[in-house]
Amino acid sequence: IRALRRIAARWADLVFVPSFGMAERWGLVRDPAIRSRLVEMPNGVDAERFRPDAEPDPRAKGAVLYVGRLSPEKNLLRLAEACRLIGARLVCVGQGPLASRLRAAGAEIHGPVFNEHLPGWYTAAACFALPSLTEGSPKALLEAAASDIPCVVSDEVSRWAPNYVIGVNPMHTGDIASGLRLALKMRALGCQNTVLRERVRRNHDLRALLRREVELVWGVARGHAR
Repeated sequence: IRALRRIAARWADLVFVPSFGMAERWGLVRDPAIRSRLVEMPNGVDAERFRPDAEPDPRAKGAVLYVGRLSPEKNLLRLAEACRLIGARLVCVGQGPLASRLRAAGAEIHGPVFNEHLPGWYTAAACFALPSLTEGSPKALLEAAASDIPCVVSDEVSRWAPNYVIGVNPMHTGDIASGLRLALKMRALGCQNTVLRERVRRNHDLRALLRREVELVWGVARGHAR
């Protein structure tokens, strides 16, 4: 797959990547011919939809919330154990191969939810958790940040906003539990993270990113039409 990706990239005028870190992981940065065509296009979020004042969904009230695929690389069984250690509810929105094991571990599995219905899950939750072992450009984290709730993420993910999220060692259940305790305390105290929310609005606004992508593609198309 990596070789096919490089071959395809060499034929492209532009190569959109969610982050330069992922491009490096995919082996695209080392090739000078490809590197000059890379365009960082991160995931976007509708900051008008995901807001701190969205009507809370009672199914997530006071819970540790995870949104995404229920798969091994998301480290959810360790998250479930951390929640058990501190007596917190774990609510998972999504589907995947770990659903039955997570239910057995005490998590509440609610399956996929349409994007327009998601904002209330975030605002009702006590915090958002993403202790992934590997991660790209997590859209759910942007949605949680735009909703202004505390975010507990693995060290790898925390590099995205090191001063504004709670970074934890994803291999250490106790460290995840400590991060969750801190997040729950912050939520109980009514702590807000307006700096992170504004960062998301400034750098990840979905409409602005779409406009930029369309402009870049049209620029390439006009060049070929000459």
